[in-house]
Amino acid sequence: MDINLEYYRAFYYVAIYQSISRAAEEMYISQPAVSKAIQNLEKQLSCSLFIRSSHGTKLTRDGTLLFAHVSNAFKEFELGEHIISRRDGYQEDIYIGTTESPLYSVILPILSIFKEKFPFVRFHINSYTSSDLIRILDNGMIDMAFGVTPIIQETIIPLIPLSDISDVFFVHKDFNIDDSVPLTLQQLSSFPIVSASPESSAGIHIIDFFKSCGIDYSPMFTVETSTQILPFVTNKLAIGIAPEWVLKVGAGSETLHILNTEMSIPTRKMFLAINKKYPISPVCQKFIDLVKKFGENGGLDCGSGG
Repeated sequence: MDINLEYYRAFYYVAIYQSISRAAEEMYISQPAVSKAIQNLEKQLSCSLFIRSSHGTKLTRDGTLLFAHVSNAFKEFELGEHIISRRDGYQEDIYIGTTESPLYSVILPILSIFKEKFPFVRFHINSYTSSDLIRILDNGMIDMAFGVTPIIQETIIPLIPLSDISDVFFVHKDFNIDDSVPLTLQQLSSFPIVSASPESSAGIHIIDFFKSCGIDYSPMFTVETSTQILPFVTNKLAIGIAPEWVLKVGAGSETLHILNTEMSIPTRKMFLAINKKYPISPVCQKFIDLVKKFGENGGLDCGSGG
């Protein structure tokens, strides 16, 4: 039987991401091309490899069996690429997976410091949901993962705590609401609200907060990312619930106002995770050390290198 590595490559990425569209993005080819490769492989092997649904793709029993062997092969390919790229001390690649909050609150501030000392390092930074993040790290696709608690799935990979992250209620200054007296959750819930999807860890955190206070929480708008909350607030459509850093990243931040409320949303913790099953290059370790120092100091006051 002739082996077409592109078929297996498509199979590998669809299995990793459980999504044909995400696999196509990773492979830099079209979705139809990925689908065709999977169909050809299934025809070649005379079996079904995926169960397809509106929620994505899942491996069949035959697919799971095949993936156990294919994933090992591709990990060896990737490890070889890493080793080759790391032979030259003047060039380095670091692969990072992150959710949105650590990208803005941790990674970007640290990069401005790190790149001064290591200008030759190339960073490959991809965004994932919290549910995907640990799985991708466990599969060896990234060197490190940055996320925010709570994480939905259990993991044996230790989480290194970084700084706290505070979620706030905020509005456009012209939004028709009076907070001269601290607002109750009951009052807030009577207004239209925009927040993170209830399927995300951030959304679950907000739902649990309202539930613990005995308040029915039903946002009018839900979005995938925290920065997507901003347009709804700046257009005076709703009260936003988002991490405080969101108020500083968009244009028109001077028009936003954090509401005076009776209760504060419990803080969450940003974390760094490293899978020690895979080798870490010296320069990657220096970046990790700087991140840990950032976490210990709770912010940017972490010196200029090392």
